[in-house]
Amino acid sequence: MRINKSYVVSHVDGLLRLYDVAFVECGYWTLLGRAADPEGRNGYLTALRSGRSKLSIIDEICSSQEGRNFSSDLPGLDKVLGRYRKSRLPVIGFFCRQLWSMDGNSASDRKLRAIENAVYSLKSSVEQRLAGAETPPASKVSEGTTSPENARTLTGGFAAL
Repeated sequence: MRINKSYVVSHVDGLLRLYDVAFVECGYWTLLGRAADPEGRNGYLTALRSGRSKLSIIDEICSSQEGRNFSSDLPGLDKVLGRYRKSRLPVIGFFCRQLWSMDGNSASDRKLRAIENAVYSLKSSVEQRLAGAETPPASKVSEGTTSPENARTLTGGFAAL
């Protein structure tokens, strides 16, 4: 099978920086060497959007039969998964999460992750729309609906997200 190198990251940190569809697609290519099937893609997107942690998804993919057979040698993966698994242990997991500054799995943690994913997904969507947007016709500018100065202010405001 030919691996699509444009969807493969070189370190686990690169995968953890991605959100939503990009995270799922890149996770499949990097950890399994193939594109996501529709069922897996939709399942993991639903999980991410409801606040499930990226590390739990990575752990699930790597622990699957297919993941063990593919055995990705992604730098940093073993260390991150080792810490994640220790953070899930009873009693000492709390201390591990504090030591390594890892998210928990409380309702508030899941809500925050869901919000974070939604914000970055929205940011990506807005950036794509702005990149494809054309300058408004001169007649619209003269009618006062949009001015070049306002357009720059509006588009510049999204860069800070």
